[in-house]
Amino acid sequence: RRRAGRVSFVLDDRSARIEVTLFEEAYQRFRDLLVKDALVQVEGSLRFDDFSDAWRLAAKQVAALAAVRERLARALVLQWPSCAQPQAVLDQLEALLRAARGGQCTLLLRYRGQQARGTVSCADDWKVRPTPELLEQLEGLLGPGTVRVLYAAPAPATAAAH
Repeated sequence: RRRAGRVSFVLDDRSARIEVTLFEEAYQRFRDLLVKDALVQVEGSLRFDDFSDAWRLAAKQVAALAAVRERLARALVLQWPSCAQPQAVLDQLEALLRAARGGQCTLLLRYRGQQARGTVSCADDWKVRPTPELLEQLEGLLGPGTVRVLYAAPAPATAAAH
C-alpha cells in the first residue's frame, strides 16, 4: 500500500510476518523484486512500533535471494554417489558444470568409498555460478543431500580496504 511518499508491504516466511516500508525512490529501484512469493533479502533499520505493538523494517536494500547466494557462495561441494554407471554420471555432471562455469564459487568433489575417501578441488576455470537451477539439476543427478553450498560471511559495511 502507498501512503505519504512511502510504500509498505508484508514479508512472510510462514514462521513470522513483518511490515516493511520503502521510500518511493527505493521502491522504484526494487519494485521488480517485490512480487508475490519472491525470495528476497531485505536490509534496513528495524524499529519497534508502539502503536501497532509490532516490529517494522525500514528497507534500504532489497536483493533476490539467488543473487545473494551467488555473491556469498564460496564453494559448491558435491558428494560423489555410489552408482553402477559412474561414466554416465560423470558425462552428465561435466555437461551441467561446463554450462555453469564463469562464477566465483569453487567446485569441490567429495568421494567416500570402502577403500578410499578424499576431496578434489577443481581448477579455477571450473568455478561455477550456483544458480537455483544448477543446484536442482545437480541434486537430481547425484541424489538428495549430495549438494552443499558453503558461504562466506558478508563483509561489514564499514570495513576498510587494505
